[in-house]
Amino acid sequence: MGRWQATSKIDRRRVVDPGLPSEASINDLGCVLLGKHVACDGVCSNRTVGVFTHAHDDHIGRLEKGLLWYSRILATPATKDLAIARKGDWLGLRGHLTKLDFKKRLEIDAESVTLYPTRHMLGSAQVLVENREGRRALYTGDFMFPQTPVIETDLLVLDATYGHPSNVRRYSREEAIKALTKLVDNKLKGGPVWISAHFGKLQEVMNALCEAGVKVPFLITDFENLRAVKVYEKYGVKMGEYIFGPEGHEILSRKESCVVFTKLSYAPPEAKEFVRIRVSGWAEFNGALFQRDEKYYRVALSDHADFSETIEYVKQSKPKFVITDDYRGSGAALAEAIKKDLRIEAIKMP
Repeated sequence: MGRWQATSKIDRRRVVDPGLPSEASINDLGCVLLGKHVACDGVCSNRTVGVFTHAHDDHIGRLEKGLLWYSRILATPATKDLAIARKGDWLGLRGHLTKLDFKKRLEIDAESVTLYPTRHMLGSAQVLVENREGRRALYTGDFMFPQTPVIETDLLVLDATYGHPSNVRRYSREEAIKALTKLVDNKLKGGPVWISAHFGKLQEVMNALCEAGVKVPFLITDFENLRAVKVYEKYGVKMGEYIFGPEGHEILSRKESCVVFTKLSYAPPEAKEFVRIRVSGWAEFNGALFQRDEKYYRVALSDHADFSETIEYVKQSKPKFVITDDYRGSGAALAEAIKKDLRIEAIKMP
């Protein structure tokens, strides 16, 4: 395996360069370990500092447990605010949940931690840990490409959501957004349109429709997403004219043109009267828009790099060794492709 070596014990797997005190691994619970102190997007009992890269469920799901384990937890300001929006105001009272701005270097003993932006959702971050000898270990977190800035590193822990070579999109993100806005514009002529999506994706769609000039009222159906919309507005993201509460029910009862934004799990009986669009972050690779029946559509608006884009990020990052995240994606296939196509040592973990 060349200069970098790997061991297999849970929570102690490491990739080591002679003379490099840093380590990097992914434990069996999907927690990414960087350097001597940092654990990302999960919990690890022998680490003191936690970093949560963004506010999607599969990354902040163990945040509450992290509050018990870590002496300090780092997140970007927007990620902290979105976590509070999701989990409650009590979270903002926990003093060891600390905001760290992008590109602000934080010293931790003989290492430093710096967060860099990704284009994934509001506040999402890459995590760089660097030691005093200048050796660098980077965790990309979830990212889109080429919208995400590339960080050069020695050791790269890589998002592998679309890590299989077959996962190559045949349409652009701009084409997906255009298909969505055209569909919404057309269907609004017949009355309300219901859009369902996950947290974060819902706010992204609201912004896309707002930027496209859709002028009808936006109705929000749950308090969690209302709180998230206010966070997005706080950071300068346009959300359009939105309504929460009885006024929205009156608009719906009159069947006036509006866009209703709901959680994927929320499907009241009255929604079946109207056109429904499910917007998914999971990519469909042959096309962005699918019609199931007269009133139900799916739009694939992914916020992850596909296989080719992920390979290009690795090429530009110029790592000496890569660990692919097999906990949340196709890490095994991606590691093999990196070794074969880029001739860079790579393994999947866990």
